[in-house]
Amino acid sequence: MSKRLPPNTLASIGDGALPLYAHCLRCRHWSPVKVLELAKRFGWGAGLGDIAPKLRCLSCGSKNCELVTRKPKESRCSRCGRPY
Repeated sequence: MSKRLPPNTLASIGDGALPLYAHCLRCRHWSPVKVLELAKRFGWGAGLGDIAPKLRCLSCGSKNCELVTRKPKESRCSRCGRPY
């Protein structure tokens, strides 16, 4: 019988099995995160919701971030077409 892992923990994502991204909700910047480094710091049993408030955006410095397992879509300005 295999041990069932709680959802939304670093252990459920595994070491590199799924990509993990930090996404800033303020400026929409995103960057890939190394799961192994997060596990060393917070432990494999840490929930993604517990880790996200401790992250800081590298672009704007905001602490309003989330951890997601897929790359956020790039948004574009409807008037000029530039990414934001």
